[in-house]
This record gives sequence, C-alpha cells and structure tokens, in this order.
Amino acid sequence: EIRLSLVGSEMCIRDRYFSEHLFRDWATPMVAPELAKTIRKPEDLLAHSFIGHGSNDILYPLEQWDEWCKVVKLKQPKTKGPYFSMPDAALNYAANGGGVVLGRVSLAEPYLTSGRLVMPLVETVRREIYYRLVCPKGLENDPNVVIFRQWISEEIKSLDAFSKGRVFV
Repeated sequence: EIRLSLVGSEMCIRDRYFSEHLFRDWATPMVAPELAKTIRKPEDLLAHSFIGHGSNDILYPLEQWDEWCKVVKLKQPKTKGPYFSMPDAALNYAANGGGVVLGRVSLAEPYLTSGRLVMPLVETVRREIYYRLVCPKGLENDPNVVIFRQWISEEIKSLDAFSKGRVFV
C-alpha cells in the first residue's frame, strides 16, 4: 500500500520540465540581540522560552525543538514557551525579546538583515528542504524568466552570507 496523504501537492512526476536547484534551507536558534548576550553554548538556551511555530509538523521535523536538541545533544527543556500558528509571528515574538525561536534562514532573512534577530550559536541543522525553480522546458530561456532567475540568484546570495562560520550538524 502506498500512502501519499502527507505529501499533498509537493510531489509530482513530470517530463518536459526544466528544474534548477536554488538552495537548501537550514535552521538555528535565533534571538533578540539583548538575549544573545546570555547565550554562549547550547545549554544556555535552557534559561529561555523555546518558541514553537506552525511549520513544526511531520514534513519539517528538524524545526521541532525536540529534534534539534537531540541533534546537538542538548537536554530537553522542561517547559516550552508559546506556540504560534505562523512562523513569521514566532520570529516577530522572538525579535521582541520573547524567547528563542528555531528559525529557518529563508524565513528569518529580513529579521537577520535588520539586526532584530541574531544567531548566537554556530550549531546549525541543515533541513531536508531543497528549493527549486521549475518551469516547462524552453521557458527557462524566456527573457522574463531569465531576469527572474538572475534576481532570485542574487537574493539567494544574501542567504548564503548567513551560513559563513556556521557548523552544520
């Protein structure tokens, strides 16, 4: 028996399509700059609220604090902080000093660029999420698509800058 109910529309088999790898996402604890002053090692996170958010589901297990703590060999927190249905709300709450959020760089980029969030630890978990550009074959050379591909490549370079000095576990 094959059950694809968890996959939804994120899977397809197609021919005659162009596909280009864009980037692989990653997650790491993120906090407001003031809180970062108190965090030097993973164990220091235990003094703060662990913020959860709506993308913590079976498709994205490494965004779950339990899984992240296992990967970095950190004892599970006794209590967790608030849970938000949307990742952006969790990022905003953390940026306002509400605790520590396990943020995906692709979603947190505006907060990181503005300095509202920082990544106090180098330990980072690569996620099994790969972003790709997909379009019908031949369309990748259309002038408008070429412009879009150039633009998205430049945007992704800003994400790459955040990975410098990180230790991927």
